[in-house]
Amino acid sequence: MNSEAWLAYFSTNQRADTEIEGPCGVALAAELRVEVAHSLARFQLGEASGGRIAGEVETARDAALDVPTRRAIQLYVLEEGRHARELYLLVRALGGQPLTQHWSSDWFRRVRRCLGLRTKLLTMAAVEVVGIVYYSALRDRVPCPTVRHALGILAREEGRHLDFQAAWFQRALERTPRAWRPFQAAGIALRFGLILCAAIVSVLVDHRRVLRGLDVRGLDYVRGCVRTLGERRAFFSGGARRSPVDWATSEGR
Repeated sequence: MNSEAWLAYFSTNQRADTEIEGPCGVALAAELRVEVAHSLARFQLGEASGGRIAGEVETARDAALDVPTRRAIQLYVLEEGRHARELYLLVRALGGQPLTQHWSSDWFRRVRRCLGLRTKLLTMAAVEVVGIVYYSALRDRVPCPTVRHALGILAREEGRHLDFQAAWFQRALERTPRAWRPFQAAGIALRFGLILCAAIVSVLVDHRRVLRGLDVRGLDYVRGCVRTLGERRAFFSGGARRSPVDWATSEGR
């Protein structure tokens, strides 16, 4: 992991919030438009709920954390806050009302708060996976340029967040004594797998009307999550991954 390169990425990726010109989604059927707005409002809650990690990372005692990585994680969390603001504006432009609470967001927040920093980051990574696939599905199917543009930016930046997480957990394994490394990798994979499965089920249940209305089959959504994770080539145990300098060639995908 090149912590200086990641810090440089997050430092230079600070941008103004994407402007949302409303009303949006007027080409959608009225009922589906309401469902899309309500669905994105639930994702907005999740994007807005990671603020405590930014403070915790300053004092966390973890061998995989150096000064640039601590700052990069803080900027990563701030970027999630920007995504929350952009989703808030998008929900309003779609004619919806932002939510103040939802059971799925409350559940994932409790998981983060009752466990250590690494599990909190794993929870964020799982939400990144389901978010990338969901935002991409809406981007490709909602007939509204504003929605497609905003969600395209979010999906691309969430992908970079997941790359960052993959690089950091690779470092965490590399800093583990060799004899304990297989056990550490298994523990991380188990925790992440359970959290990711819960996140996928949550999306399939909570957002089923939007997925059905946009003709996204549940199995295709699950395959998208598997493919998104697979693109990081062995998320926890090493292997080739894109570096920050490679992103310019893949932004249009």
